[in-house]
Amino acid sequence: MDLLKKRGSQITMAMAMALFLLCLTICACQVQPPAPTVPEAEDILQLHHVPDEKYIYCIHYDEKAFQKAIDKAAPYNIEGSMLAATSPHFLPVMSFTANILYTLAELKQPPVTIFVVAPNHSGEGFPIMLADKGWATPYGNLEIDKTATAAILESPPLANKIDIDLQHIQSDHSAATLMPFIKYYLPDVQVVTLLLSKDCRLEQLRILAKIIFEISQEKPIFVLGSIDFSHYLPIEETAKRDELTEVLIQAGDIQAIMGLDSGNLDSPPSMVTLINYAANFPFVIAQRLEHVILAESATMRDIGYSYSVYVYSYTNI
Repeated sequence: MDLLKKRGSQITMAMAMALFLLCLTICACQVQPPAPTVPEAEDILQLHHVPDEKYIYCIHYDEKAFQKAIDKAAPYNIEGSMLAATSPHFLPVMSFTANILYTLAELKQPPVTIFVVAPNHSGEGFPIMLADKGWATPYGNLEIDKTATAAILESPPLANKIDIDLQHIQSDHSAATLMPFIKYYLPDVQVVTLLLSKDCRLEQLRILAKIIFEISQEKPIFVLGSIDFSHYLPIEETAKRDELTEVLIQAGDIQAIMGLDSGNLDSPPSMVTLINYAANFPFVIAQRLEHVILAESATMRDIGYSYSVYVYSYTNI
């Protein structure tokens, strides 16, 4: 009897072991799903850059360059009321942009709307491109000023000169590069986004500046001209061009500025818009607070690129 029990126990154990091995074999034969992968930072950004009905996306955002810029930022000491400024759209000098916005954020009455006027680098499309949507930035959504945007879009003198081309505005880094900085320093501000081509005429720019000025009489605003200065020239020539550009800016010579090319600045229409806007105020001064000339690369140190910050301000006395 004990022998039968022992044999029965051995058979039971053998069957259990066989069943266990069979389960392992079945599991091993099944197709295992791939382990989930963690996307790189750039991939995460791209996942959120699928155009939708509400926002334009900051596809040119660079986290390291952004952090480096704000780490270096310090507000300017500006006398009077700030009206407008030029800002670069080149990542290595975006601390200049951060300085401007830091200064605005420190004001007792910061602007509620920022007009960003920037170059249409491709030159394609209408003379004026206007966004009818805000921006989705890594620091939250930057809302559009719908009323101000409508005032420009519905202006009869600008009819047939304006186009809403969100894909173009998103792909051009000229305005897009500034948007994360604006949201970071002025989280509650609204924006109006404009890309201006070199086909803009002086009369169109005058009308645009007049509309912006009329809006400024209703609420505090700021005009930010996204402008890079001399490009593609020998370093010595770059410095000379910058001197000429400064003379013309200080003189407010919009005719001469409109005739300049990328050897002086990449967006004469944006610069003229700032000048026309500031001309509506009394006792305006333009100060060049930043200026730097950089070599194109370590191997092409004889070719220069320049970046400047001009700030327009005024007093009532």
